[in-house]
Amino acid sequence: MRSQKAALEELAQNINRLQPFHPGSLILNEQHFYQNSILLGWSQKNAHPVTLRHLANFGRKMTSEKILASANFVRTELPIRLSLKIKELQSLPYQVISNYHLNQVYQSYYHCFNAFRRVEKIETLEDNEDFCDFVKNMLDDHLIVLPHLMMGALEVSILKIMSQSDLDKFMSSMVRSRISRRVIMDQHTSMSKTFMEALRLQKDDDGGDNDIKPPDYIGEAFQLCSAHEHLKLSYNMIINFLQGLYPNMQMPELVINGDDLKFQFMTNHLSYIFTEILRNSLRSTIEQFIKLNGRDRGFAQMSPPPV
Repeated sequence: MRSQKAALEELAQNINRLQPFHPGSLILNEQHFYQNSILLGWSQKNAHPVTLRHLANFGRKMTSEKILASANFVRTELPIRLSLKIKELQSLPYQVISNYHLNQVYQSYYHCFNAFRRVEKIETLEDNEDFCDFVKNMLDDHLIVLPHLMMGALEVSILKIMSQSDLDKFMSSMVRSRISRRVIMDQHTSMSKTFMEALRLQKDDDGGDNDIKPPDYIGEAFQLCSAHEHLKLSYNMIINFLQGLYPNMQMPELVINGDDLKFQFMTNHLSYIFTEILRNSLRSTIEQFIKLNGRDRGFAQMSPPPV
């Protein structure tokens, strides 16, 4: 058995590791939490609500003035939204925020917050082109955030260091805010790209740039969608997946009632909505069919009811 002196000597060698902050973090430390007046100042501001209707209407008729206004809105709005999420992360129990994955989320958010708050006012279209490149880089850098967020939440849930209801509420808040930020940034960069392309073409013709409005365009986030087409695309994708899970089963047919509807919407969000609804419906239909007919029976000649 080791002597008390030897134990104390070993403890002394590792005393620097006994701290309430992640030892590998370049950001998460006592100065950051308690002496960061910059973060506190931004987090005391209110985020501006932005609806899909607002974004769509704004993108219908573009001018250089509106492009610059959009750029400066993104420039000032993103630090506010990020600071609010950082404060939300700071309010988590120590065992939660010290999780490796959530620590990575925290550092990524703070890096992005620092980068956005240092961007100077966008005054020219050339400034905006540089700003769009910056925004795209930020979007690419943040692709790692969602996997870290999901893994962190999974580990927190397994260890039961946070109630499931509080964890669900936290995750819902983080994912919703992430979607809204990315939509705002994507919409601005896509409108800017299309505006500049149309502007260059128009200048080649007559040198004017007062009213650029590409046909049927209100930004990359919004595209003309066919309800029937997107339902069929989602259905085909899910069927291919489910066929691997139930190789000897005929897949339920998709029956679409009503006329097709075409409308402006965010295609990636619409596909996600349709895919989730159809996946749940199709899998439930198949499982119920197997339950009623016996799992050991061959289903090659039998079809589940349609969805």
